[in-house]
Amino acid sequence: MTTPAPSAPRGRRRASARSVAVAAAAVALGAGCGEPAGRDPAQAAMANALGADNLLRDSSFEADAAGWAAWQGHLTTVERPDAPEGARVARVTFGGAGDAYSIDDDPDTVPWAMAGTTYRACASVAAASSSAVGKPIHITLRERTPAGEWLSDASAPSVALTSSFQRICVEASVARSFDPIDAYVLQEDAAPGDAFDVDAFEVTTSATLRDRAGFANGFIQRYWAGDTLAAHLDTMAGSGARWLRVEVHGYDHTDPDLNWGGLDGLLDGWGARGGESVVLIILHRDRDEQGRQDLDPDHYRAFATAVVEKVAGRARVYEIENEPVLDDYGGASLAEKARLYAENALVPASLAIKAADPDAVVLAGSGSLWPLEDAQLWMETLYTHAAGAFDGVAAHPYTWPSPPTPDNGIFQNLDVVAAILAAHGDAHKPIVITEWGVPTGGTAPVPGFVPVSEEEQARQMRVFWDTWVQKPYGGPAFVYALIDASDQPESTEGHFGLLRVDGSEKPSMAAWTSRIDQAR
Repeated sequence: MTTPAPSAPRGRRRASARSVAVAAAAVALGAGCGEPAGRDPAQAAMANALGADNLLRDSSFEADAAGWAAWQGHLTTVERPDAPEGARVARVTFGGAGDAYSIDDDPDTVPWAMAGTTYRACASVAAASSSAVGKPIHITLRERTPAGEWLSDASAPSVALTSSFQRICVEASVARSFDPIDAYVLQEDAAPGDAFDVDAFEVTTSATLRDRAGFANGFIQRYWAGDTLAAHLDTMAGSGARWLRVEVHGYDHTDPDLNWGGLDGLLDGWGARGGESVVLIILHRDRDEQGRQDLDPDHYRAFATAVVEKVAGRARVYEIENEPVLDDYGGASLAEKARLYAENALVPASLAIKAADPDAVVLAGSGSLWPLEDAQLWMETLYTHAAGAFDGVAAHPYTWPSPPTPDNGIFQNLDVVAAILAAHGDAHKPIVITEWGVPTGGTAPVPGFVPVSEEEQARQMRVFWDTWVQKPYGGPAFVYALIDASDQPESTEGHFGLLRVDGSEKPSMAAWTSRIDQAR
């Protein structure tokens, strides 16, 4: 992307009907923003004060300027003896148009962020021409919608460029989840001949896995009410979870009174505890006398419209169908299933949701993850029939009884799914695990899928988060489930909980709590 001056936001309009609060604090190193900045221990400590590594791919410009772009200027790299980091710096030369120019990360360093997360950007800057000495320069963190609309920015106070490097920093808190964040350095009062150098560009974050941790509880959650609902919501929030997957089931498109199944209590209760929700839309289609499903896309569009109107203001992330790869389409092949799902559910739902809420985030339902050929076929078919209809992909990478290690075949196939997204220009779109878990009892309907001990469930919980935190495409992850189901004692389906039926904790609850406290 290219960086605009504040008065020219990339050709896209600034949000006018929405007030977005961004907490910003300019932080100077040493004695102040105007102090020279080398790479002494104090500066290194400050650069990593939020406890995370630098998120930028090439912060010192030693090889080239890949991953960066200039706005109203020309970008190159040059050697400089006093470079704060390494031997080379980025040099930005004014292009002659307007009265400002800048350097910007391209693509965005943070393609999607979680609400409330604090980001910090720092860079070392110096004049590269005599005419630039004394000119104002500042660093900015900017938040935009996934569609590119400029929501808000946080800028440090400008400092006057000098011939020596000085460190400038800014912090900002993210207003909304799944918005991209970028950082840029901009010089104002530009005139022909102006140029500045930048080096040691860093973006760090306060994020922990709590920002991405959630619970999925399945169909039973819709029956929670009163004290039971309050207790379960308190337990999930107290464990550190930020996200809750909430199911909405439609049973008959002709029924004017859709079965909302406790939706208000879940959304309002979870929101009151500071949480965010992913709304799973499931339409149980009518069947004819031969058992064939009603595949009229208009029916799905009407249902999705009703759902988004119902949850308006309380959620903006929607998952379209639970596991469409398992849907019964009358013996259809995998490719045909993917096409039918895309044309008759994903696309009409996305159109309806975006019409009602242009800033909504739509997740394609979990497809095939095994074997590799099926995972590839499913995703490529979605791109053939639903390109542009989804902002991310849901996945259910169940691996039990095997642990979810990075070398597990299913998790390796998730890497392939991410590569397919990137090949289609969608590397910025996350993969969201909307279900993962391990049962500790019962009998599985499929041979070989045996339950594990409670201790092994806890071990696999730790392994899961250790694996997921390594994935650059990894969005929120939802553990299935909070509590064992009392109505399914004979099936593994009733034993995925981190709590036993009586509400007592399994060892996996402590494993969950400890692991989601790690840095993102």
